[in-house]
Amino acid sequence: MNNGQLKTEMSTVNDGKYAFYSLDLGLNYEIKPSRNDDPLNGVTTADIVKMQKHILGQEELNSPYKLIAADVNRSQSITAADISEIRN
Repeated sequence: MNNGQLKTEMSTVNDGKYAFYSLDLGLNYEIKPSRNDDPLNGVTTADIVKMQKHILGQEELNSPYKLIAADVNRSQSITAADISEIRN
């Protein structure tokens, strides 16, 4: 419970598909995605190079998922601080 609001956690299977059933109409809902596995799984030096190119305006990250993943510190922007977080 948070401020009188019910907190419900849901999980997806490996394909990432999900559905919401039995939601009441007229209410506001907030979705906060999270992961509970190894956060460094799949992060490579190539990812850091792509982030650097994005920051320098040489090559834009071309999907919302890449933009979300690159914003490591959740500052709503991709900066050198995100690269530093990955290196740490």
